Order: sequence, then structure tokens, then C-alpha cells
Amino acid sequence: MPIVVRTGSTDAVPVNPGEWRGWIATEVSYELNNIAAGFSIEMTNIGRCEQFADEPFPLYPQTPVRVYAVNDDGGNQQLLLTGFVDTDNPIQDPTQAVVNITGRSVGGDLVDCHHVREGLDGWLWQNQTALEVARDVVSRFGGGFGIDIQSDISLDTIEEYRATIGDTAFEILDILARREGAILHALPDGSIRFQRASNERVGFTIHCPRDTETIHDYTRRFSEYHARGQRHGYDDADPNEPADVRAFITDDLVGRYRPRLVQPEGSVDEEDALRRIQWQRARDRGDSLRMELSVPCFTDPNGALWRTNTRVWVDRPYHNVHRELLIAGVSFRSDNDEGDTTRLLLKPVEAYETEPRTRSRLSRSRRSSRAVAVAATPVAAANAADYSGWNL
Repeated sequence: MPIVVRTGSTDAVPVNPGEWRGWIATEVSYELNNIAAGFSIEMTNIGRCEQFADEPFPLYPQTPVRVYAVNDDGGNQQLLLTGFVDTDNPIQDPTQAVVNITGRSVGGDLVDCHHVREGLDGWLWQNQTALEVARDVVSRFGGGFGIDIQSDISLDTIEEYRATIGDTAFEILDILARREGAILHALPDGSIRFQRASNERVGFTIHCPRDTETIHDYTRRFSEYHARGQRHGYDDADPNEPADVRAFITDDLVGRYRPRLVQPEGSVDEEDALRRIQWQRARDRGDSLRMELSVPCFTDPNGALWRTNTRVWVDRPYHNVHRELLIAGVSFRSDNDEGDTTRLLLKPVEAYETEPRTRSRLSRSRRSSRAVAVAATPVAAANAADYSGWNL
């Protein structure tokens, strides 16, 4: 299933790596909370110079492209990425003559570029949802492709949201996503989606990949979590409630004294503060485990392309992993040495749990000032017996 690049916003010029004399490798990578999926192509400089000596090279920077995974017979095209070529990097010395070409999905412009509007009202939105604000921010980006913003979750109306002059477009989207407890996810067609960590599971267990690296990082773990916050005054506030708010929990899996102090933003009560450090403990546990593994071909045992934001059971005793993990990143690579391989980034779902919102993150109206969004409860790990026991 080679990776095929087609240039132009209307797929006018096919550039099939199988037809390049000097083609070496192509890779496409996605990761949760990264709105700019990336691709890279490596080829020999000699092959490029010979093949395109009398015509323009079709993958110069700014070229719009679509990248597909295509069956060997040329059928069943599956879109992987929509975007632009960013860099063209020829390297030549006595030992090599290669060209590295890189690019990103259309969301890359949102990462690089600032939000710019005339007048102060260009940074102010009133009585709109995060989705409506995001669509307004990206409306002029995307070149010939455009950028569509989608949402899998219900988004409340924000009474007033003001961006900071100097924010990039991505920084505005990231703030909106965090206040809604959402993940930003780049899709193959170039659109961006607000979503949460999925409960969707695949029907197999990963046992023995040929290439696996695991990091258990206990610098991210703490034995105690202390919250110190402030309760602000409201018209309906109880004058007997203390302004200094505190909460405390432990992580019994950490055996030595390692305290962490968390200061919740905005006005909080004891319940808010407790929820905030419970979330922080879960997030730290999630961030303390990172697993990367390579599997053959681009498809899983069910015949579908590997996808981010799905859960899989992993049984790797050597790596001290026997649990359910979330597919947080996927890289498809096709080269002359290994053929087609997929690199999976796996992390605990807790690493993507939504942060509980406090009052400062909600609408400014008094009616909603007491509202609190409860963080999603992690789904219990699936039993390995529920899976077919597929071995890689």
C-alpha cells in the first residue's frame, strides 16, 4: 500500500513515489492535540535532477498536496493528509545526494500565523460558541482547501471571549478547546475537530510487536497533591465561608515524599479545589507512561487504517505494561528497506482527561458563575479476555 502524493487542490498532477527513480521513503504522522499533521519525502538528488530536468519539479514549497495510501493495484485510495509542501532541502556531499521534502496539513498555517483583525472588535466575540469563534478565526486560512472546524461534543454559548493581541490562530483555538475540556484533532481532509478521549475500542490485543520502546517516567509522579486557592466574593456568597481554600490527596503508588502544590485558577471552593488536584494526579499518572511500537503494514487486524483516539489492550510483560492504552499518535511510513510500517504512540487515557473548569473559565454571567464541569471518569480497563488475542 504505497503512499501517493498528488499535487494541486484538484488532484491535477499525480506524483507516485513508485514512478520516481530516486524515491527512498515517505512518512505521514498524526498526533492528538496537534492540528498540523506532517509528512516527509526522501529521494535522491540525482533521481530528481534526471527525471525533472526539462520540467518544473512538482513538489516545490507552497505546493498544495493530498497524500493517499493506495493499494498496490492502484485502487482503494484512502486519504491521509491535505496540506502544503513547507520545505525542499537538497543535500549533496561526496557520500550522498538526497532531497528531504516536508510539509504539513492545512492546520500548519494556524500554528505559524497570528490572528489579525482591524479594530479591537476583531479580538472580541460575544454570545457565540467555541465552534463559532473557531470558525471565524480560521475563515481566511487554508489556501485553496479551506479549513473546516467540527465538534463531536456539545458546546455552550460563551457570553464574552476576548483574545489577546499577538495570539496565533492556534493559541486561540487551544484556549477555546481547554475551556471546553476538548482535544484538538487534525483530520485527513484538513478539517479540525473538537473531541474528547474516545471510549471506542478495537477488538484485539497487542502482544509482541517487533519494535517497541516504553518509558515509565516517575519524575512526573508525586506522593502528595496540595491545592491552594481563593474564593472570590459574589452577591450570593456565604460571608462565613473562608477565602483561603485548601484540598489534599495522596498517590499511594509513589513510595517516597514528593509533594506537588497546585493553585487553581479563578474563584474556587473546596469541591473545585479537590476536583482540580484529582485531575492533576490522573494527568500526571497518564503522562508518566509513553509507549511507541512499530507494526507491519498500515492496517490493523480488522483491515482498517490505524487511527488515533481509539483504545487498545496491550500485553507486554517485558515492558511492564498490561493495560488499556489510547492510540495518541500514528505515523505511516513506506520505504525501500522496511516496506510499509506503522508507528503507534500509546499513552494512558488519563493523559487526555479534561481539566475541570472553575468559575473564571465559564461565562461571566452570575447565573452560570456557580456551575462546575465534572471531569470525565476514566473508563475501567477492558479485560484482555474480551479480545481475540491477535499477535503482532
